[in-house]
Amino acid sequence: MKKPRFFPFGLILTAMLILVGCAPTTELGQDPSGSLAFVDLVTVETQGEHQYAKVEGHYPDACSRVSDVKQTFDGSTFNISLYVDRPEDMMCAQMLSPFKVLILLEVGGVTPGEYTVDVNERSDSITLGP
Repeated sequence: MKKPRFFPFGLILTAMLILVGCAPTTELGQDPSGSLAFVDLVTVETQGEHQYAKVEGHYPDACSRVSDVKQTFDGSTFNISLYVDRPEDMMCAQMLSPFKVLILLEVGGVTPGEYTVDVNERSDSITLGP
């Protein structure tokens, strides 16, 4: 009795298709940290010797939480990206849930002057210095 010649190839191909189907995917341009948070308002506050961006917004559902904060400085602007994420295996009520977070501004080495703090395309201004 002859064995099929393509049996090992078919088995390997099937295994590869299963593995590719299980791999995590992200859409083009999407950051793997989650999706950008819905930000309604940004205000800059000084507490003691530190400056904070007070961010108010809404989670897209009842399960989402802040997953990452990325901060860069460019010229006269503090650019902050605030990301949210939720567990993939949870069933969540699809309702906007409010949040408030304080983000410490990294002002070390910045000269005195007027600056903009931009969080997910919402902004406020701050004056640093004596």
